[in-house]
Amino acid sequence: MTAFTHTGTMINPEFLGKTVHAKSDAKAIRADIALVAFWAALVPGLMWLGAIVGF
Repeated sequence: MTAFTHTGTMINPEFLGKTVHAKSDAKAIRADIALVAFWAALVPGLMWLGAIVGF
């Protein structure tokens, strides 16, 4: 984690010694991508549905 200050960006020292959990991070990234893709497909789909119904 980082903190943004008026002098720049500082890395939280608590996280410097911790190991990275690559598998859990990869799962989180896949879930984020799936959520964005779902919403990206939902918006035009709802627009088409509204056009078909007559809104």
